[in-house]
Amino acid sequence: MISKNSDAQMLTYFSDNPVEILNDCIERRSVRHVVLEDMGIETVNLLKQLDVKSNEIEIHICKY
Repeated sequence: MISKNSDAQMLTYFSDNPVEILNDCIERRSVRHVVLEDMGIETVNLLKQLDVKSNEIEIHICKY
């Protein structure tokens, strides 16, 4: 829904090291929205490790 409303491209990655994948993607692309699944403490830890240097990037936490 977020990507549709933002007229955005949605990429899905599966990795044993999601922080590395997300930081690389944020650095290489014009990322403005990051959507994460709420996985409790794992999501909190991941957010602490993200290298978000821009205030223009919105991070959305979704509960399924």
